[in-house]
Order: sequence, then C-alpha cells, then structure tokens
Amino acid sequence: MTFIELIRLLLSNLKIIFLVPIVMAVVVHQKTKNMPNSYESNTMVYTGIASGFNIESSMSSRIDKYSVNTQFDNLINTIKSKNTLQEVGLRLLATHLLLDEPDPDFIGRPAFIALKQSVSEKDRKKLVVQGNFDLTFKKLQKAFETGKPAIVQKRINGGPYYSSGALSSVSAKRLNSSDMVKLSFQSDDAAVCRLSLEILLEVFIRRYREIKVSETNDVVEYFQEELRKSKAFLDDSEARMKQFREDGRILNYYEQTKAIAVKKEAIADEYKKALGSVKASKAILEELEFKLGIDHKFFLKNEEVLRRKDNLAEVSSQIALMEIGEDSTRNLENLRRKARILRSELKQDLVDLYTFTHSTEGVPVQQLLEQWLGNLIGQEVNKGLANALQERLDEIDQLYDEFAPLGSGLKKLEREIGLRERSYIQILHDLNMALIRQQNIQLSAQIDVVDKPDLKSLGNKRMLLVIVSFIVGFILTIAAVITIEMLDTTLKTPEKASRTTKLELIGAFPLLIKKHRRVNAVAEKECVDRTLSNLKVALSQVPDQPLRICMFSIQGREGVTMILDKLSQNLRAIGLKVLCVQAIRQGKKNQGHEDDYFYRTDNRMLAMKSVPQLIGRKIDESAYDYIFLGIPSILKGHIPTDLVHQCHLNMMVLRATRSWYEADRNALDTFCQLTEQKPYLLANGVRPDRLTPMIGEVKVKKRFQKLRKLVKRILKFEFKSKEF
Repeated sequence: MTFIELIRLLLSNLKIIFLVPIVMAVVVHQKTKNMPNSYESNTMVYTGIASGFNIESSMSSRIDKYSVNTQFDNLINTIKSKNTLQEVGLRLLATHLLLDEPDPDFIGRPAFIALKQSVSEKDRKKLVVQGNFDLTFKKLQKAFETGKPAIVQKRINGGPYYSSGALSSVSAKRLNSSDMVKLSFQSDDAAVCRLSLEILLEVFIRRYREIKVSETNDVVEYFQEELRKSKAFLDDSEARMKQFREDGRILNYYEQTKAIAVKKEAIADEYKKALGSVKASKAILEELEFKLGIDHKFFLKNEEVLRRKDNLAEVSSQIALMEIGEDSTRNLENLRRKARILRSELKQDLVDLYTFTHSTEGVPVQQLLEQWLGNLIGQEVNKGLANALQERLDEIDQLYDEFAPLGSGLKKLEREIGLRERSYIQILHDLNMALIRQQNIQLSAQIDVVDKPDLKSLGNKRMLLVIVSFIVGFILTIAAVITIEMLDTTLKTPEKASRTTKLELIGAFPLLIKKHRRVNAVAEKECVDRTLSNLKVALSQVPDQPLRICMFSIQGREGVTMILDKLSQNLRAIGLKVLCVQAIRQGKKNQGHEDDYFYRTDNRMLAMKSVPQLIGRKIDESAYDYIFLGIPSILKGHIPTDLVHQCHLNMMVLRATRSWYEADRNALDTFCQLTEQKPYLLANGVRPDRLTPMIGEVKVKKRFQKLRKLVKRILKFEFKSKEF
C-alpha cells in the first residue's frame, strides 16, 4: 500500500474515523461527571549517602558511584517494598478507625463514610481500643495475619487508600546527583494524601535504619564470641606456662642456661689449670727432694707439720675458690692473713726439723726448703681446688640434665602462647573494625526530613481523560480501518485481479457511487474508451467480418449485461452496426435497441449452432460489424460450446469487490478446456481512485485544482516538478 493509497483509504472512511472517537469522548465525559479532585503531597529527605561525613570518611576520599547508586536503589526499594506499604496501610487504617467523625486533618467526609459503611460495628469493636493507637495497630496486624476478621485483609489487599496497590503510586526519586530524595503521593482525599506520606516517612526511615544496623549485628556478635574463645585459650596456655615454670623452678630459662654454660666453661678452665699445677708441683718436689736428700714422707710423719699442712691446704683452697668466684662465704683478707701465718709457722717447723736431722754445712738449706715447702703447699692447694672444681662440674652436669628436657616443653608452650596471642590480637582488630563499621552504618542511616509533606490540589483529570479517549479512539479506528483493509481478500484493483486469475487485462469499469455522479460519468466514459481501444488491438489480426465477441462471468450479477449495453451504445454512437445477444433479464424490459436480442437460459441452448437459431429469428449476420454474445454464469453449466468456438475473442467479467475462490478457478479451467481459448479479463466495480494505472487521474473538480495537484505531488515525493 502506497502513501497515496493510505490517504485515500482514510479519506474514504473519514466519517467513521471521526465518529468513533467523538462517541468515546462523549461517553467518557458523561461517565466522569462526578469525578473527584486529585491532590498531591510532596516531601524531601536528606540521606547523606554520597557526600555525608562518617567515621570512614577520613580513611578514603574516593567515592564509588556504583556503590552510591546501589545504596539509593536500596533506599527507594525499601520505600516501595510490600511490607513497608502494608504497615503504612495498617497504621493509616488504625488512625481512621479511632475517629468517631470526619476530621479534615486525617480523613475527608466521603472517605470516612465509605470506611464506616465497609467496617461493621461488630468488627470495629473487635479491632479498636479507644484512645490507644498502639494496641489498635497491633490488633490490626494480628487480624491481617490471621484473616479474622476478614475485613482487614480485604481493605489492605484491595481497598482504596489502605491497600498496597493504592499506596504503590508513591513516587521516590533522587534529585540529580545530590543526597536528596523527593517523595510524592497523589490521592483524591486531601487529608489522606498528606497523612499517608507522613506515615510513610516514619515507617520507611525506621525500617531502613533497622536493615542497615542489622547488617553488622551478626558480624559483631560473631567476633565477640570468637574473642571470648581466643581469650580463654590464651589464658589456659599462660596458666600452663606458669605451672611449668613453677614446677621446673625456672625464672628465666635462657639466661639461666646461658649463665650455667658460662660458669661451666670457667670452672672447666680452672680445673684444667689446677691439674696442670699439681703435676708441675710434683715434678719440682721430686727435684728438690733429690737435691736435699730427703723424703717428704719423713716430714709428713710429724703430726704438727701434717696438721699445719692440711690447714694451710684447706685455707689456700678456699682462697682459690673465692678468687674464681665459686665461694664467697668468708672474708678473703682474713683467709689470706691466716694463710700467711700458717705458711710461716710451717716453714719454721720444717727448717727446725731438717736442721735437727741433717748436716747443713756448705748447703743453702733455707732457700731450698722454702722452694720445697712452696711447691708442696701448691700441690696440696691445687689438689684440693681440683677436687672442689670437679664437684662443681658434677653439680653443673646435674643442672644440664634437669634443664635439657625443660627447654623443648618451654619452647612448645611459648609457640602456643605466641600463636594464640596473635590470633587474639587479630580477632580483637577485626572486632574493632566491625564495631567501627556498625557505628558508621548507624550514623549513615540517619535520614533527615528537609521539607515536611505539603499539599496542593491538582484538580481532576476529566478533560485529560476526554482528550485521551478521543485520541485513543481516533488511533484505534485508523488502525482498525487499515487492518480491515490489509485483511480484505477482495480483488480491489484490476492489476490484482489479473495476477490472481492469471488472465490478461483488457479493460475495467468503475464502481458507480450515487453521490459521485460526475465522477461516475467521466470515469465510465474513459473506461469504455480504453476497453474499446484494447478490443480493437486484440482483434486487429482478425480478417473476417463481423467481429464476434463472447462475454461471460463465473458467478451471477457480475455486470455482464451492463457492460454489453455500454460497449454496444458507444460503438453504435460512432456509426457501427452492433448485434447484441444476451440472456433474458428477470423483471426488466428486455427490448432496448432494435439490434438487441435475448434468449432463454435452459438446456436447449447448449445444442445451438448459430446466433439465429439461439434467438429464434432469421437475421443477416454479415450486416453487422460486431456481434456480442453474452452467456450466463458458467458455474450453472450453460455454455453453448459451438457458439463460443465461433467467437474471435472471449471476455470474462469479474467484480473487483469480491474474492477469488477455488470454485472460480475450477470453473475457469473448465471453460478454457471446452473453448480451447484463454479469455481476457474485464474488471468491473473498481473504485475510481484505483483506476489510475489504467486511465490516469480522473479530473472532475476544478476547485483548488492547483492546490490538490501540489498536495498529491508532495505526497508522492515528486519534488522535481515545475511546481517546485
């Protein structure tokens, strides 16, 4: 369908296109006579989500836009959630049920009367606790959950003002990129409109804060429990460490073991030195005894000398031990003084004893005896020192045996305590971070109301509904017209009829509309002329006279008789002799022109061999230029085969206002088989605007002719014409 065809289609259905929307607009106008006014309430809240300061603000200055958008989505979804709206509806219903009469601050008179009529007095007594909003609200909640009485569920699930559907029209929108959120709500009751928004603010702020805070409660409780367990484990390990130290008498294991090792090394060195000194003293004693010619056993047999020697050895050993730090129980100076006295007395005793038993002439006895005594005392002192050091080494080895197994146990306990201490510190850190996060969320969940809910009247939407109904009706009607046109299976145009029937088009006749007489006359004349021209071309190769033309239709009332009359009249008007033979028309005058003849349609016509035999008269066929033979619809089977075979051209008349059926196809195939000749197609009943491809534009209106021509060129996008 071209654009021009679309315009023509709409113009042809212009009345119904405007009539339907007008009727719809009138109906809506009448139905909305008592339509109430609409009111709108607006408020604005500050969220602080994007730019608000909190505990974590100093940690990072980067703003995650995705996270901010997610938080705003969560906030808006909380506002519009089903549970939030249900609670708002229950609180609003509780407020209204507590009223005994309409209050302009809470509910208008029409809404109050409707509520009073919908809630029986019996149900109201069960639900309302006079003067106590909280108890009334709790009863409504319980009634909504249990369904008893059912009026609560009915009002919350589907009633006006209180249902989730009625409250879901609330609009929540973030203002640009700010922290502000604008809330809007519309209702046909002014008090309900504002009160609903006030209750919604209270409910959603509380629910949003609870949701935000509950995010970290479980985390904080988890870390607190883990911290308690970790502290118990750490205390247990430290208690076992304390008991281990007490049982092992450990003050500082590492310092003690270090001190023992150092002491053992020092004592071992002194022990080796003492043994070396004993050996050296023994060798010197043997040398001196040889020179003196004495045996030291002789001196030691004297009890007094032996006693003083032992005392001197003991004192000298104590002095040596004190000097190396192994014994500090006595005064070192006193011991040294005593040692000097014992040494002097022992020396004198030895000199006296030697002088008494040996001759000293020519021998330096005094000096040798001093050397011998010194080495003897040194030998005894070193022997005593070596024995004392050996005992100390044995004691240290015992300490080694005691401390060796304590080291692994102590190390194990220290590792365990270190691990549990690190775990405790990490859990404590995580708990602190969770507490900071919890406090931060509590601070960020603070929503402040910037503008309290206001109220403004929007009037009613009656005129808007009327306009919308007209526009919708207009669009739907146009769509219906176009749809019907697209679904229409009729042939419509001569071109489509030719494609459908697969016959060559020889002509077309217009659909005659009574109110368009001038159009009918012009279009009919041009169609007749074009058809006759095509006939002459088709019969130009026929030498015989007269030219015989058979005209038929598949079904009745296709217009065969009318077309025969028009063609005959036009040919006779130019002076040609035309014989027109056709079937008798029921209820009409059969005789029109003297050369028009009629026959009855019965089975006898099938055996007719000539036109005179068919009409029952003797006529001179050679006296005519054209002979038109019209036969009835071929679906009835009345086909005079011999007469049809004598015709030079067959024409099938087909109404463009009907569809092409399989029966039509079969009948046409039968006719072609009987006549062995494919007929031409003549389309009848074609709308004048669809005859343009054949006869061009039908020019009958002189008013605004140039303007009409210009508009048509514009619609055809013919911008290169002279008019432009």
